[in-house]
Amino acid sequence: MKTVFIFTPLLLGALLCHAVTRETLSPAARAFLPPESVSIKLKNGTLLSGRLIPDETGATNQFVIQISSGSISSKQRISRPDVVSIQHEDLEKLFAGILRQFQLSQKTNLAADVYATAIPLFGEFCELYPQSRDAEWAAEMKTRFSEEQKQVAKGLEKLDGLWMPPVKAGINRYNALSRLLLKGREQYPGVDKPDYKTHPAAKTGFDRLISERRAVARRLPSLMTGRLPGLLAGKDFEQAASEMDAFLLFWVERVIKNKTGSDPVLGGEADFTRMDFSVLMDMEKKILQAYTAAQGKGTPPPALSLSDTNMVYVPGGLFLMGREDAKPTDADFPMRLIRIKPFLIDRVEVSNAEYRRFADHVRTTQDFSMEHPDAPPLKNHQAACWSVPALNRDRQPVTGVDWYDAYAYAKWRGMRLPTEAEWELAARGTDARLYPWGSKAPSELGVNAPSGRRWLAAELDKKNPPPPPRRFSCSREEPRPPLVLPEETWDVDQSLPREAARELFFDGEASLSPFGLRHMAGNAAEWVQDVFGPAAYCSVSQQNPCHLSAGSGHVFRGGSYMSPDPELRVTERGNASNDNLRKGCLPGGRPAIGFRCVKDVDQVPAP
Repeated sequence: MKTVFIFTPLLLGALLCHAVTRETLSPAARAFLPPESVSIKLKNGTLLSGRLIPDETGATNQFVIQISSGSISSKQRISRPDVVSIQHEDLEKLFAGILRQFQLSQKTNLAADVYATAIPLFGEFCELYPQSRDAEWAAEMKTRFSEEQKQVAKGLEKLDGLWMPPVKAGINRYNALSRLLLKGREQYPGVDKPDYKTHPAAKTGFDRLISERRAVARRLPSLMTGRLPGLLAGKDFEQAASEMDAFLLFWVERVIKNKTGSDPVLGGEADFTRMDFSVLMDMEKKILQAYTAAQGKGTPPPALSLSDTNMVYVPGGLFLMGREDAKPTDADFPMRLIRIKPFLIDRVEVSNAEYRRFADHVRTTQDFSMEHPDAPPLKNHQAACWSVPALNRDRQPVTGVDWYDAYAYAKWRGMRLPTEAEWELAARGTDARLYPWGSKAPSELGVNAPSGRRWLAAELDKKNPPPPPRRFSCSREEPRPPLVLPEETWDVDQSLPREAARELFFDGEASLSPFGLRHMAGNAAEWVQDVFGPAAYCSVSQQNPCHLSAGSGHVFRGGSYMSPDPELRVTERGNASNDNLRKGCLPGGRPAIGFRCVKDVDQVPAP
């Protein structure tokens, strides 16, 4: 309380006029104040406490104080000369005390209305009491509250001191509850069983945690569906994709653990196995559709010099990787929204002639500087296809090379092998197509695979029917057998074999990928950077993923000229799990695996 000594009535009036009063405060601040009170000390030693009110008579030589005791209130008039001092309420101290009731939590955020109330009050205090010893503290609190308010306005939550989207916060809560359940079961063996009775209080607590975790799990889908429209409207596609991916992988982990009979305490709610997975896929596609509509066509930046016309610019960004109808046991499960940075990729596969120059260089110079650290010393880079006449022409793709051959060649060119994600984006684009050309089956298109060659041969027979038999011939003429196209690779820069290239009625561009790449399905299968892991899609990063953990072999993509149709899908993942495949050959020893190279955009010199 502040004490004001009364020397003259004039001085008292001046002090009362210039002091901050309750009427000076905002309604919001006044709402937090206790009832107004003063203490008046009289010359006879009496101390009166109450509220000063205006004198209705207009007299200037007296004070009127309203004294309340419980429900009884009375007015008392006091002559000014009888007053020794008036002790007014210390509004500054009261206001500061009110503000100190607003405290930030180190672990969690506050409700949105608390920020909306506290921030203006902190600002008001600084304006009214700029010289107060609490002014600096109030200004700092206003800043801190404002920063948290911005995070809450973005839809984020603070959990254990970290700001995160509500979906990720929910997942973290779920996992924290799972850890508590596991700890409880370790401390009270059997507490997870329905008939446990040894420690009733422990059983009650365990069941409560189970119910709480189930509530968290059931809230997650509504959090995701409720948050997505706002993120898309704000064009915050990266955040939408990140939250969607976190929820998808959380769902996948729960389903796999439940279906494989894993520990239910760690595995989680069986309810997840009954969720409609197609809803998640539709949400991913909705994000991608909004993203692609906002991006437009990706073109190379002006500073990019494409001196190598054999390379194509791929703008990167978001795309769907994996197969929509894949099952949890499939290697291309689940379909995920992946983001990768822009890159350049070879328009065609590396040819025999190009690769031969590299092999000759190594053999004649003994330069092994481009070898992978795990490659055999003094490695022989001869391609297996060079001993097969049907596969060794200069413009055919090199096949029968192992992953270390492909790695060394790419490094020799100043490039590298594509990751699985880069290869898949280049093959399918951003519309999640099944094959590089779309949805049409390979058996309906001139692609270099058994079904495609059969279709192409039949079409050639239709266009070039055998001549009619001679009318008066005495000899029996055997009908011409159906055309069979040879089992061999086609030239890297030709989408059709030599037998069909002369025919003008075939569309040689029909099998190109969305970025204009040739032979992304069929012809030669292609090595990529990644090591095969059957569940790699459940663990790799969403940003520029590349699975390099230990596995049975490296991955090859795209299928070859000997592949059945399923191997031609852009999501199909080949695993070099035996000696022949590791050498770039089929199980029977026929060369089939080649490669193409990529280059990071930041490695390309400016024009």
